[in-house]
Amino acid sequence: MENYLKYDFVAKKFEEALPLGNGTLGAMVYGNPECEKISLNHDTLWSGKPREYTNPTAVSAFKRAQQMVLNGEYEKATSLLEEEFTCGWGNSYLPLGNIYIKNLGLKESLNYSRELDLSKATATVKYSDGENGYVCEYFVSHPDKCVVVRYRSEYSTDYEIGITSQVKNEICSDGENLILKGECPSVLAPDYARDFAPTVYDGKGIKFTGAIKVKSDGEVTVLNDKFIVKNATCFILIFTAETSFIKYNVAPDKDSYTTCLNNLRLASDKSYEEL
Repeated sequence: MENYLKYDFVAKKFEEALPLGNGTLGAMVYGNPECEKISLNHDTLWSGKPREYTNPTAVSAFKRAQQMVLNGEYEKATSLLEEEFTCGWGNSYLPLGNIYIKNLGLKESLNYSRELDLSKATATVKYSDGENGYVCEYFVSHPDKCVVVRYRSEYSTDYEIGITSQVKNEICSDGENLILKGECPSVLAPDYARDFAPTVYDGKGIKFTGAIKVKSDGEVTVLNDKFIVKNATCFILIFTAETSFIKYNVAPDKDSYTTCLNNLRLASDKSYEEL
């Protein structure tokens, strides 16, 4: 069982969640029966914008600082390197968002297990409330570029499904899908410097789109910011995401919205088994 992880408790923090991914899209499964949390990321979701990263004074500053160190002038050398050698802060890898799934019919959680099968790259969460048994399955498809979640239960129940993001965003619906549209900051200083170097959103950073489709044997209603699923013994959630990133030195103006929604449509046309 060396390729198999199993836990009898819900993940309380990011490092305890079960990791899934396809090389581009990542998902961390916490396995909370009452309100599941799936943390999402995308490999091209970063702060920053194309700019010149070469400091023309770096060579001269290095030689002067080197001499200062030899003379024992360490503070002066540090200040000089900070001012004339470096070219500003590096960019930050950013979180895409969190999908949440609230089980509105759950009374209690018994016989809990949370598992990751490394050989199949799938996660499974199982539990019951004494009357109803639940099996929740998760994976990230490489060919279909999507996160897939399937919930099954012995008896019908109700759910609320939504998405949030820590990055500047808006959430809306097109009548069938829940859509997350966001923008990364073009300037994002480290935590210790944000008091004097504010975060900048100027439209020049990377844009991104995430979209959720829910299929169920129950009744699915999509509102502006969430899905309501009623009387369901099974539902399948499909999530896709794209960014506007092109290349490190090219303005990130690729159309993420159309690509994201097209990927969602193609994946949604397939059955769970096909995915």
